[in-house]
Amino acid sequence: MRLARLVQAAGGLLLCLAMAGGAGATSGTQSEGLSHAISKGVTVVGTTRTGSGRISGTRRFGAAFIGGEDLAPLKARILLMLALATTKDPAEIQRMFLEY
Repeated sequence: MRLARLVQAAGGLLLCLAMAGGAGATSGTQSEGLSHAISKGVTVVGTTRTGSGRISGTRRFGAAFIGGEDLAPLKARILLMLALATTKDPAEIQRMFLEY
């Protein structure tokens, strides 16, 4: 639940990069924290910390969850910052992750 507390404390948090295990698997209360962040309007991108592998957009957390595709977490963070500079629409941000 630390993520949920972080979102609450940050107030103006715009983005969150979720680094999950293989195939986007979350652990412990991570799913609950991600759902809470999304409900507060935070754009969440899922990536993997396994070194390689595709994380696709999923409806598990709703349309606001962006699949980081095959980007490493650091590259996904940069693309997300660039995307948020132009749009807040999750579908458009997902399109950018699919294209770039």
